Amino acid sequence: MTEKILPGQTIGIIGGGSTARMIALAAKKLGYFVGVLTNEKDSPAAQVADWYILGSFLKLEDLMGLAEKSDVLTYESEKIDVDLLLSLQPYIDIPQLSDVSSIMEDRLIERFF
Repeated sequence: MTEKILPGQTIGIIGGGSTARMIALAAKKLGYFVGVLTNEKDSPAAQVADWYILGSFLKLEDLMGLAEKSDVLTYESEKIDVDLLLSLQPYIDIPQLSDVSSIMEDRLIERFF
């Protein structure tokens, strides 16, 4: 069950693209802090985040680094390793992690769905 995340808490975003940038800008307007895990230091989301981690969303240690500094995680890309995210669930809330992620991971199932 997802707990409420209140303004002043930190949202960790996995990915640094334009979608992550829009999420970050909206979150900051609402009073949240934003951290980003990105593989480019000048990515669109890193430019507006409060802080960022330069790394890969395919490496557990980089994801754990983001989780340790965040109150909740979200991600911008369907190219995420669902198994890695599942291994983070005991430590941090990932509200969008559900069966939808597994469907998105398999393009044939996604198209059928």
